[in-house]
Amino acid sequence: MKIVLVNKYWYLRGGTERVLFLTKKLLEDAGHEVEVFGMKDEKNIFENEYFVENVDYTKTMGFHKITQARNIICNLEAKEKFKKLLKDFAPDLVHFHNIYHQLSYSLVEAADEMNIPSVMTLHDYKMISPNYTMYHHGHIDDSMLSKNYYRCLLHNSMESLYKSFLFTLEAYWRVRHYIQQKISAYIAPSEFMKELCVRADWKDLIEVIPNPIEAEAFENYQEQDYVGYTGRLSKEKGLEYLIAAARETPEIHYKIAGTGPDEARLKTLAKDLSNIEFVGWLDGEDLFHFIGESRVLVVPSVWYENYPYSIVRPQQMGKVVIGSDIGGIPELLPENCLFEAKNISDMIARIRFWYMAPASERMNLGALFQKRVERENNSEIYLQKILALYETVSLRRKK
Repeated sequence: MKIVLVNKYWYLRGGTERVLFLTKKLLEDAGHEVEVFGMKDEKNIFENEYFVENVDYTKTMGFHKITQARNIICNLEAKEKFKKLLKDFAPDLVHFHNIYHQLSYSLVEAADEMNIPSVMTLHDYKMISPNYTMYHHGHIDDSMLSKNYYRCLLHNSMESLYKSFLFTLEAYWRVRHYIQQKISAYIAPSEFMKELCVRADWKDLIEVIPNPIEAEAFENYQEQDYVGYTGRLSKEKGLEYLIAAARETPEIHYKIAGTGPDEARLKTLAKDLSNIEFVGWLDGEDLFHFIGESRVLVVPSVWYENYPYSIVRPQQMGKVVIGSDIGGIPELLPENCLFEAKNISDMIARIRFWYMAPASERMNLGALFQKRVERENNSEIYLQKILALYETVSLRRKK
């Protein structure tokens, strides 16, 4: 098959790109032709002449906000360049990942107008809510599942009136232009994601296909005395609650790996604590060492995590992971590794239990996690499942 993979970023930015790059590799290794489309960036690993100019909406000022607001809703430049790629490459199918804002939903219209079937992997909640995390002002807001998107503006759910207004317009544009219906099928990495789409009254084909992870050969890391966190430093990740737990457990050392918009605030919260350390952004072998040497990994999220690699990667390495009982996390962790979101005393109880447990007990649980990853996140099984879905939507489009 000839397939176009579409995502706004083509450098390793997070979990979305990990799935994207592995999907590309698996398809090409299986003999399929793959072309890509996205936004230009000096950090890109893949790029071609069809890519659109780079856009950073965080630096937009004055009159340029009007132009860029229009492009968020419908980026005509992206649509025309994408149509040129589709005409030149003549793919059998388009696989969309994250396209909103920088590329816009106009790309879905382009594929539909050229009668090319498409699938989309749902990495977040943007297709059912103007706020892709459904988290704002310290709480989860799923009140827009019934398409009453005006609530985004009413409650200022982007914590910026300009963004709330703009993303409300974008959501209503998506509905008016039948974007959801123009995508042939959807991939939900978690059952939780599919359930939310069903609650939003979707009638589309939604296939639950867990995110793949590439097989790795890890060295035997020497366990150290710390509890670790890896990931983005942002409000929805619940790190203020982890810091509060660290304050109550001075006998345990904590290390936080990552960067993000909430970094300065979190460091201020923890400045008087001697048992917490921010180690910055880690990747590759540095990240493997950090995970492998930790006693326990914590995912204290307060939003609806979909299918976090911050759980799957440590499990692949045979490490104990504990996390909030929210979103897709309970699909990945047993009851004795879950704590109530935002409940500091419950989190502390889980941390202490696994931190103080005999090393053999942690190793036994880690071995079970490794088997789960081998079974659920096997890249070859993932490839078989997406190719079967590709075939299904291609046949439906021809009828």
